[in-house]
Amino acid sequence: MSRTWHIIQGIGASLATTLLVASILWTERQYASKVCTAIDIVVASSEEALFLDKKALHAQISAQYDTPIVGQPLKTLKTQPIENIIKANSFVREAVVYKDLQGRVRADVALKHPVARVLCKQADARYIDEQGQLLPLSDHYTARVPIVELNDWPQAKDHLCECTHGQALLTLLCYINRHPFWSAQIAYLQADAQGKVVMYTQVSKQRVELGFPHDIEKKFAKLLL
Repeated sequence: MSRTWHIIQGIGASLATTLLVASILWTERQYASKVCTAIDIVVASSEEALFLDKKALHAQISAQYDTPIVGQPLKTLKTQPIENIIKANSFVREAVVYKDLQGRVRADVALKHPVARVLCKQADARYIDEQGQLLPLSDHYTARVPIVELNDWPQAKDHLCECTHGQALLTLLCYINRHPFWSAQIAYLQADAQGKVVMYTQVSKQRVELGFPHDIEKKFAKLLL
């Protein structure tokens, strides 16, 4: 009985292996005959997706190829150029491009999250993301974030933390952005050359002299009281 059972097990394992190999070969054959049917750009956040001009991105992607992408054999279509174009967009934090068995080229995109809009006499208005990177304004969407006036600050080219008090200000802006109550209340901030901050509320237009953005949680707890 034991020997017979081992034989049955061996036959079952052989059949399973054969079916697995056959399935892989069938999938490979099906994949080899597929052509690209579409390019899908999928953004993780539906609200932030408004920062991305998908039509312009599609045009940029198509310009990289001599023939239209839709209709090209999926097996020979390279996704790296597509990924590079998407990642070059100022608002894109990460992008992964791959091909699926339905014939689509899919790009899963995560965007940078603006926490404030910067006004400065020495430069054009820009956004600041959670990492402190300065981003251009968008022609397609305006984020509902506090405005920060930095008229006495030295100009930062790419990152807020290039300035002396930039990291402390970024910590403050991220705190406000993550707090539902304060993100709705704080509408405008002014930071002077010494790093002291004055805030103005959305409701009643109160002036709040925060001072140096240190011990943020304690100061906001007192302000809440």
